[in-house]
Amino acid sequence: MALTKELVNKKGIVTNYHKVSDVTLRDGRLRCRMESYVSKDYRDAEMSADSSSFMFDVTLEEEESMGIRALCYTKIKALEAWADATDC
Repeated sequence: MALTKELVNKKGIVTNYHKVSDVTLRDGRLRCRMESYVSKDYRDAEMSADSSSFMFDVTLEEEESMGIRALCYTKIKALEAWADATDC
């Protein structure tokens, strides 16, 4: 799974493809690292243009409802800045 959304980073690079690369869950805290790429082709070539980290508090029910990587995507898409992102 990945997300499609156009973003411009601090260097002016436009990224469109975003994939969670690292997930950690400990004591109800979900940490997600997302790599951003110009396109899926750049992802396939492992050429990341930017990365972001997210930290979420999660309930036991959320933790048990799905895998933690899927939970990262769900939590990220719930953020206002990512509400218009689409699954790909």
